[in-house]
Amino acid sequence: MPRLDNAERHLAIGMLNAGMPVQRVAAALQVHNTTICRLQESVAATGTTSDRPRQGAPRVTTSRQDPATRRSHLQDRFQTAVATARATQGHHGRPISRQTVRRRLLDGHLHCRRPYVGPVLTQKHRQARRTWAANGAFLGRHPWRDVIFSDESRSCVSHNDGRV
Repeated sequence: MPRLDNAERHLAIGMLNAGMPVQRVAAALQVHNTTICRLQESVAATGTTSDRPRQGAPRVTTSRQDPATRRSHLQDRFQTAVATARATQGHHGRPISRQTVRRRLLDGHLHCRRPYVGPVLTQKHRQARRTWAANGAFLGRHPWRDVIFSDESRSCVSHNDGRV
């Protein structure tokens, strides 16, 4: 159902004041009869044709801050939403939330990334792994011909991803 803009609301009220029936005004503006009836009731109650304010909180960030937030995340892809929220002051100096940062990034088709924190392998660890592999300790009694490589399943060596 199309909404009436300000000019159409003024036109509808003018047509009604001229004595046109509600059905003819609705047909002329290509809206439902109840739309014109509600407009007539609203003008009678408020005395104006302007649209009433809608629900919802006002935006915390300005239209200039939104692209700046996206640019900062493109420069540092591993920056968290919490860090961006702490660094950004909202409209009228109000703080912004991490969820606001995430919403603004999603508007630009971006996501917050978190750097992977895994086991740190030192040179000593790497050398111990090479020695173990060179000695054939990982094979035990099973030669390579008994090992099956399959792509039907996956395994994570560095962390638990919750899959069985």
